[in-house]
Amino acid sequence: MIWESCYWKDPLLELVKEIDKWEMNKNLDEPELAEIERQIMIGFYSIRKLIEAKKLSNQVINKNWICISYPNLKNVHRFNWDDFDTLYNLESPKHENRKLLFICHQIIHSYVFIIDEKDSGFSGIFFVSDRLRNKILFHISSKELKRIFDVVGNDDPSSGTRTFNPETKDYEVNNDNRSWLTEEVRSPIL
Repeated sequence: MIWESCYWKDPLLELVKEIDKWEMNKNLDEPELAEIERQIMIGFYSIRKLIEAKKLSNQVINKNWICISYPNLKNVHRFNWDDFDTLYNLESPKHENRKLLFICHQIIHSYVFIIDEKDSGFSGIFFVSDRLRNKILFHISSKELKRIFDVVGNDDPSSGTRTFNPETKDYEVNNDNRSWLTEEVRSPIL
């Protein structure tokens, strides 16, 4: 269980700076691509642990994040998963809003995880879990990844309720971040 969340949130804020560097590197080599994958995986695992430990506000947990999805065309298996451009219809992108925990699960349990690198450097990730691999492929831009890590890293629940649930024999926790609400009204996070 996470007691002090700053040790989990501060590395997420550092990851935003790393993504800035990756975006500028036009020649990512294999070790750098592996490091990007590792850091993003650890980042989303950390976010899932923060959610499970009730260390994030309801506003962040319930916020919708922008993903692009592509429909599946062919069976995806362990010997062809990296041919994503022939397995999914990349000509039919669809914008979707997804909750944070859903994204965490898709990345942590990813069957397909491919770094999107264009001429300008790191620009996002393609991913999908083992369960959904034959239905859909997701993409999140580097800009949206930075937004996720920044918002989670800066989230500091300031109030909440704890109610004992006799059925589960545990407490249900609902956290609010009043400063986040105020900031959200001033400058909405897209």
